[in-house]
Amino acid sequence: MFCLNKIKQLNIFEQVSELKYMTTKQPVRFIKLLADNFDINTFIPNSFKEHYYSNLGKNREYELSSVLSALLIMQIFHIPTTVLLTIFLIQSSN
Repeated sequence: MFCLNKIKQLNIFEQVSELKYMTTKQPVRFIKLLADNFDINTFIPNSFKEHYYSNLGKNREYELSSVLSALLIMQIFHIPTTVLLTIFLIQSSN
């Protein structure tokens, strides 16, 4: 590709490859990247938030964004149980 300046063009394949590498070789860095650049609250519809926090259900011990973040981490890293997720998060914080 012709380019007048020396700036490298972004390549989506390289970006996805880097993210896959980070999930397997540098999971702590990947989680930090998500925490710094991904706001899960913007993806949660207000109707879903209202239903989650409604008075009809029980009081919620955990925030909706925390629960959804945990579920995302479980899916990204293929963690099958919440016990393994807890161990993963404890090890990540050390």
